[in-house]
Amino acid sequence: MRTFGSVHIGTSGWSYNWDAFYPPGLPASERLRFFSRCFSTTEVNSTFYHMPRVNTVEKWRDDTPSAFVFALKLNRRITHLKRLRDIQDPLREFLSRAIILGFKQGPLLVQLPPRFALDVPCLRDFLEVVNDLSRELRIPFPRLALETRHPSWYASSDESNEMMALLKTYQVAFVFAHSSRYPYPRGEPITAGFVYLRFHGPKELFASKYEDGFLENTADKIKAWQREGLDVYVYFNNDVHGYAVENAMTLQEMVNPGERSLPLV
Repeated sequence: MRTFGSVHIGTSGWSYNWDAFYPPGLPASERLRFFSRCFSTTEVNSTFYHMPRVNTVEKWRDDTPSAFVFALKLNRRITHLKRLRDIQDPLREFLSRAIILGFKQGPLLVQLPPRFALDVPCLRDFLEVVNDLSRELRIPFPRLALETRHPSWYASSDESNEMMALLKTYQVAFVFAHSSRYPYPRGEPITAGFVYLRFHGPKELFASKYEDGFLENTADKIKAWQREGLDVYVYFNNDVHGYAVENAMTLQEMVNPGERSLPLV
């Protein structure tokens, strides 16, 4: 029997003043519970700025349905301040918080700064540290999604070929991040058993809306990846004016009509 991949579509965060989405008067503390009735996943950007507290992660886990998935963005101390080097201690702390989610833990987003040029030895050392800490904590090697922004990661070269081979070895997804500012991977290379998509806005970063034609094309790609047995994670980061939740709902309806297009009140 052929196995189809799973599809998770959501937004980058949920704690926004989306008046057209959240019921009037809904307390901020209840937003995640409401959000998880409409979507099966969210990407947590707050973990980039602050190491999540244990009780906070426990609340995320307990406030959501059993099939809900969280994609946590790796803390900036690891990716931006230390630039993937000498990161054993903060990474150990981050992984120990992520595993609190249990089966609700999805991919970990590793977003590198725009000036971080392609560096295969650094990437290899980082992945080896992740592997060592996974063994130390007695957890499986996590699903990692790598989002890069420097043009050198996208140029055709022996080094970029080596980078792609390394991602495949560790089953790290090369993020397909769409925006008007940063490069997009040519050919959409598949480097893992899952695909990770981020949508930052087609024109103005974080504040522009995707049209139905673009979303229909994306839906066709998702269905094709799903048929190939790949899991797909999709996050809209164009949160200004509530475009993210609107686009996510539209895409969700295109991929799985009627599944979660409305809150399950």
